[in-house]
Amino acid sequence: MKKILMVLIMVGAVFSFSCQKSVDTNDPKVVAVWGDQPKAEGTTVEAYLRALNDKFAQAHPDDSVVWIASQDKGIILLERVRSAVEENKAPDVVLTQGGSLLAPFAESERILDLTAELADVKFCEAAKDVMKWRDKLYGVAPLYSVAGLFVNETKFSELGLKIPETIAQLEAAADALKAKGIVPFAADETDKRSISYLYMYLVNRIGGDVIQQSIERKLRFDSPVYIQAGHVLQDWAKKGYFGDVPLTGDATELMTSGKAAMQVSGTWMCPVYGDAAKTSGTIGFYPFPVMRGGKGATTDILGATEVAFVGITKSSVKRSLVDRFMHAAMAPEALKGVTDMISSDPGNPPSDRLLAMAAKIFYSAKNFQFYWEKELPTTTTGPAVSEMALSCLLPDTDVKAAATKFEQTAQIEMGGVVDW
Repeated sequence: MKKILMVLIMVGAVFSFSCQKSVDTNDPKVVAVWGDQPKAEGTTVEAYLRALNDKFAQAHPDDSVVWIASQDKGIILLERVRSAVEENKAPDVVLTQGGSLLAPFAESERILDLTAELADVKFCEAAKDVMKWRDKLYGVAPLYSVAGLFVNETKFSELGLKIPETIAQLEAAADALKAKGIVPFAADETDKRSISYLYMYLVNRIGGDVIQQSIERKLRFDSPVYIQAGHVLQDWAKKGYFGDVPLTGDATELMTSGKAAMQVSGTWMCPVYGDAAKTSGTIGFYPFPVMRGGKGATTDILGATEVAFVGITKSSVKRSLVDRFMHAAMAPEALKGVTDMISSDPGNPPSDRLLAMAAKIFYSAKNFQFYWEKELPTTTTGPAVSEMALSCLLPDTDVKAAATKFEQTAQIEMGGVVDW
């Protein structure tokens, strides 16, 4: 499917579990991984990678994993992989994170089609879809984050409000909350992602899967659907849905204190909002509502791969080694310690209540769209879309002009719309 290989290859600092001797990466018993995770003791990703390393060592004692550093990413990495293959120095696996097109890797035939080998791996359709290109499966993505609607269920219950399933119901709830002195949506200027994701969801709920069309340069970012979504944000700001003065205060404090009742954000907030000792009321995680007459559905979700692996080597001997590594990456023993991310295996759901609510949405997803910052070039286009979304909260902003300015920025890095 078109989506894969929406995995931005970002190979960075070496990730090591212990001091390793120099190893020949062409050794048929060594799986060489280009990895980008930093040494950060106690992080979920490090805990997962340690568990993966242990699982692989236990299951395959005659084989070993070597993690190799590189600072290359994107198309630069593609060129490096091509050169490495020609020089017989290519890695066996690349540890990836985030968005952007991995399609060039598939088209260049520098990555392994593992469709047959991974047929028995259990992971949800959305996760599998992300790792496909033209119906071929190229790897696994064990860990995800997703964005959705955090709702203070206690405040809603006290006011007799139902969890909104449509934009109209969401607006009615926002009006009722505001009438009681509660800020409908928590947002602040420091966390630009919240408004950016809200804008993305509005674009989707109005026009369906148009964001991907724009990223593939089949649709302009100032098309009517983007302008309509911007006007919705602007209207909500004028109504006071983001407070009397939008983007003031601390969004997290507003939510945990109960001063605000809703926020569009990602699952990394689950440990905070799920802690009863830190919150005023019970907070839940729900799909962003649909718009009547719109083309988007609650099964269309925003998110990102937090850890994903793609096979590179072409050696038949190493191919079986890569297969064993991929299976270890999805093993329950490796995934069981994850506490603040979603496992792509529905058979290994989170134990945390709030994260489990998010996982349920992810497991039923039909269409997975990467966050802006994972999908767009990071130098100017990624930040520019957040600034554009934030500008829509200002009453005097010309929304169409703001969208056109963003489209012009996108054209510099991504090119103009192509007539397909």
